[in-house]
Amino acid sequence: MKILSFLLLLLIRVSNSNCNFDNEFENVKTMDSNNKYKFYWSITNNETYIEIGLEVETLGWIGLGFSEYGYMTNSDIILTWIDDNGNIYLEDRYVGDEHITPIYDADEQNLILIKGFEINNYTCIHFNIIIFM
Repeated sequence: MKILSFLLLLLIRVSNSNCNFDNEFENVKTMDSNNKYKFYWSITNNETYIEIGLEVETLGWIGLGFSEYGYMTNSDIILTWIDDNGNIYLEDRYVGDEHITPIYDADEQNLILIKGFEINNYTCIHFNIIIFM
């Protein structure tokens, strides 16, 4: 009976994550009430980068913004997508004072792609953000 209960719990845990990122990161935050956008993260021991995972119900683009006040202006943007050929794109962008399309940050690309894939109508991206101290 204990083995059956364990297997049932394991199946429930695996089914909660399309990307299977649950064991790869220290933290997870669901970004919406429908559980369609999950943000995973871990900070490395040497604190030189933050490891990020995104699990989003989409087969298109994923955007993630960082802003001091929660607005698009003056924010850092991560834009990522997987094209029809399976190529993975991950870009460091920013928005200045105007509400415009995020600009490619040609001076500093602080992102390192680890992996990305699509599964069950979800896009899964795993990458590092380099921290300059």
